[in-house]
Amino acid sequence: MSKITPCGGGALPHPLVEQSPFPTGGNIVGAYKSITTKLANKEDGLPGRIIWQRNYYDHIIRDEKEWVLIRKYIENKPCKGQEDKYYRA
Repeated sequence: MSKITPCGGGALPHPLVEQSPFPTGGNIVGAYKSITTKLANKEDGLPGRIIWQRNYYDHIIRDEKEWVLIRKYIENKPCKGQEDKYYRA
């Protein structure tokens, strides 16, 4: 029998909404961000420092062509950092 999770912010569980026993992508990313933040802050001696952006962008890579385009984008991103309006030296 699966767990029932509340929906809509109510205190009582909704009878039609079931919670999966498996972690979601968001759960996994959240755990990774939490663990790496704690490790980095401990190593640097800076407790409470935020090192991750709040949200992230999911995208399923469907073929080799798309993989190559995304890889090139990531490789070139640091080179274009100064062009970003939010860039701070």
